[in-house]
Amino acid sequence: SLGPQIAALNADSLRRQTGAYDDLRDMSKAAKKRSCPAVGREISSAECGENRNTRYACPAGCPHNPFAPANYDQLLGIEDEVIAKVLERLAQTAPDRSALERGLTSVHRSDAMLATQTLVVWRFFLQTGPDGLTGAQRWERAGFGRMRNDERALLRAQMRMRVTLFEVRRVLDAERTEAVDLFDPGSAPFIIQDRGLARISVRFGAQIGWVYDMPHFHRLSGVALSIPEIDDLEPAEVVTEIVRHLGGPSDGPGLRRWLAEHMVRFQKALRAVGEERTRLMFANIDGKFGKAVYELKRPFAECRDLLDQHPDVAEDDLSELEANEGFAQARVWFVPPDDTNFAMPAGGRAVLGRVLLGMSHWRLEAFGEERTSALRSAFEQAMGTHVQFVKQRLDNFGASMSEKYPKPDPALLPPRLLENVQQIQLVSSRLPAPLAPKSEEEMHQDLLTSEGRAWLDRAIPGLDGRTPREAACDPALRPRLVRMMKSRVRKCDADNLQTGSSQDVNWMLRELGLNEILFDPPPPREPLSPREELDDEFDNLNNYPDAPPLPPRPFTLEEVRVRLEEAMAKFESADEAIVAMEASGSTLIADLEDIGADLLDDQAMLWLEPFLAQVWYVFVPPGTRGPELDYDALAKAFGRQTQALAGSLQAALASKPGRLLQDGPQPNAQTAILALMLESLREAPAPQQPKAEAQFYMTAMLLAAVDEMDRACRAR
Repeated sequence: SLGPQIAALNADSLRRQTGAYDDLRDMSKAAKKRSCPAVGREISSAECGENRNTRYACPAGCPHNPFAPANYDQLLGIEDEVIAKVLERLAQTAPDRSALERGLTSVHRSDAMLATQTLVVWRFFLQTGPDGLTGAQRWERAGFGRMRNDERALLRAQMRMRVTLFEVRRVLDAERTEAVDLFDPGSAPFIIQDRGLARISVRFGAQIGWVYDMPHFHRLSGVALSIPEIDDLEPAEVVTEIVRHLGGPSDGPGLRRWLAEHMVRFQKALRAVGEERTRLMFANIDGKFGKAVYELKRPFAECRDLLDQHPDVAEDDLSELEANEGFAQARVWFVPPDDTNFAMPAGGRAVLGRVLLGMSHWRLEAFGEERTSALRSAFEQAMGTHVQFVKQRLDNFGASMSEKYPKPDPALLPPRLLENVQQIQLVSSRLPAPLAPKSEEEMHQDLLTSEGRAWLDRAIPGLDGRTPREAACDPALRPRLVRMMKSRVRKCDADNLQTGSSQDVNWMLRELGLNEILFDPPPPREPLSPREELDDEFDNLNNYPDAPPLPPRPFTLEEVRVRLEEAMAKFESADEAIVAMEASGSTLIADLEDIGADLLDDQAMLWLEPFLAQVWYVFVPPGTRGPELDYDALAKAFGRQTQALAGSLQAALASKPGRLLQDGPQPNAQTAILALMLESLREAPAPQQPKAEAQFYMTAMLLAAVDEMDRACRAR
């Protein structure tokens, strides 16, 4: 909501018309009376509009109060107006207005909402000038211009916003969550009214962002960042550790102010910590899938009967793929029931591995090098001289997962936050079928309950070898237990949000007596869509590997053709290609849309976008991360191409069609993609074709895009 088109900042005539309409509307209502609970008498609508929430303390239940919880949509409309006017005021008072507008537009169009929020909040609400006042305070002293009363009231509330690390305790409904300020542990819980937050919140999820208080609730302004769960550390410790590592203060008002100015730096470090912990987690996992082949030395039936005598072996289903490989039967090999390393729900057994039975050769399969070795040892002990080992293979899937996460900049990584990285143990298990038919959700709830009951009475290393029931009665261990149970509640709520189910673990909190963290589960919610599940789209950029470097020469025409064909084969439509391109971090289309805002209408830009996507994919294969584009360099390239194209046209370009395209760093890429666009334009019905002037600028933009992509890729 902080990113309206900057061009709208100068639409003074539209605002004057809107203001005149509002004045006429208020005049038409002036004669109407309404009962005012704030002053205890009837007042006119005009008196209400000029005094509510400023001179009059309006109650939450008043239907005429735009800041009442029930009038949330009215509040959103007022917020949009205030944001537009704040941006206009910021631009009007900036020493270099054009630079500010360009910067705001650039970060907005690249979807870097956190950068926009940080810039606006710091420059307008927090940074003081030589007079000791912020931009908002100076505007307040000047009377806030033509702002209406509701807008002035909201802006004064926003002037109190501060960075807050909050932990959600309850999701009350589709709009409200209850939270506590972890920077101020003794403060009372407060209500945040925000549909987006309520949609994705889970109990005990910690987030950091800008929060300000309204008369009857709090508001979240802009983007909030989720704080990852790190064993043995509270969310506030995670935040202060990062800030301290980056050179900021570790507590008090200075911490909030430092974060307000440096939130983008904080986010980079937070993201780097999460990625490095994930990389280390996969690097440390026993993620090797083992296969061992044995030759039968005795008849098949004799070997099979001997195998089936083992108490930990049971029949298993053979997949179609395994049957096609020539195997006749399959067996599952369970972990011995007395092995306490694999605690299972009642009736369940952990799987050590499988044995695939062929007429002459058998194959053992297990996940993990340790379990592969254990399975081989147990198998050889059981089969003796009936089989002979042939070969073994270990495929390290954990290492391949780890390699997908490039190592972040060490300067962003506080060493303390890389300790005690979560250890994952991959376990397969089998459970007996229920006696009565049950739904998948019921079976999952039974499994969670059974596992939870076993956990309550299990010795936990993180609790000094005590059980959770014992730790609940030990004042020294209880805080650790609370942290563990918060994690279980978080995971349960997150699973419900992804699946639409309604599992709950509050029964565990009751049995442990942890009433201090016992809160009702969130109301039923629809499962999150894949797009909603992204915390925010630029949090995933570092999961893309860098695009391969360019050859030291320009592309050949054949290389351009192959690259385009391979890229376009991965997408069902141009829209899908553009969405994937922008999800990988590309700002090419958004930047050129802004650069040509006064030159191309929507129709022309829609024509151009698929061909700009082709430019991107010639340089950046799908699934990889391209270079960060320089907005100013792209604008200059467009200016150069515009001048060059105009000069070529004046010199009778038709008689020398290839001259212009031979001057760039990638003439074959320019020729191929420009030919595709011009052919598309020629084939379109005349009414749908952009005007000739628009086609001129579309051509210049396409050529500029190729130039800037080549420059940016080689610079990186």
